[in-house]
Amino acid sequence: HRCRNCGRTDQLQVHHRHYLRVRFTGHKVAPWCYPGKSLITLCETCHKAGHALYAIPTYTI
Repeated sequence: HRCRNCGRTDQLQVHHRHYLRVRFTGHKVAPWCYPGKSLITLCETCHKAGHALYAIPTYTI
């Protein structure tokens, strides 16, 4: 596995491209319940930079 942004192979983390919130309860969907296409592998550095630069959208389901 490697960072999809810089190619680094250490300190890898899972980044959620978006968050999901359940309409009736208002709770966020558990991190492990997301489909694979909603996730991306990033190193810690790129993950932090991404969160600093971009707002992660939240969708209500």
